Amino acid sequence: IYPEYTGNGAFFFDETKSDVWNNAQKGWARVKELDFAANNIVWLKSAPANNTWAIAIPGELARKEGIRSLEDFSDYVNRGGYVKLAGSEEFVT
Repeated sequence: IYPEYTGNGAFFFDETKSDVWNNAQKGWARVKELDFAANNIVWLKSAPANNTWAIAIPGELARKEGIRSLEDFSDYVNRGGYVKLAGSEEFVT
């Protein structure tokens, strides 16, 4: 058994522009179909998980700077606010 994110199928099979990946069930069905046809790999039932990306900041900073959205965060950064961002490569490149 090898766990994998359904959305990675978009990259594995060069289908990143397809709208199918915007829907979890349709994306799972598509990668299941593609991986079986190409590699004879059977995808099992998907796990009840969500891999949504997010940015977290300290509550004190959010209150002090009035940051309530990514747009607010962007404004804070663009006016010179200090930020140290840590994340995996696919998120920051």
